[in-house]
Amino acid sequence: MVQWLRLALFGAFGAILPEIVLLYSKRWTMPHLEFSEWQYALITALYMGSSAVVAAIFPYRGTPTPWKAVTVGIGLPTIISAATGAVNRALNPVINGGTRGVDEPVSGTFIDLLSLF
Repeated sequence: MVQWLRLALFGAFGAILPEIVLLYSKRWTMPHLEFSEWQYALITALYMGSSAVVAAIFPYRGTPTPWKAVTVGIGLPTIISAATGAVNRALNPVINGGTRGVDEPVSGTFIDLLSLF
């Protein structure tokens, strides 16, 4: 597969991954929200597929093992939350101890945003 297409597909997957995790978590956080069996099966398949992709591309320390892959699957919500927070901090840096003593977002242009990557 062409490298840019492979990266584009993973980028698209990364864009929707937090939403899949959020939707899957609604079964506990919103007990009055009901899913039909086919919706629950679809959400579960998306969640499992997401876990499989993340486990396959995860930057393991040392040699990847089945146990490490299982722990990535277990920790998927935490991994996605941490990655989302890191991207948010990279895109919205804050100047600590601003002139008013309040954290102030750093402003920039679209070109500044692109230069982060």
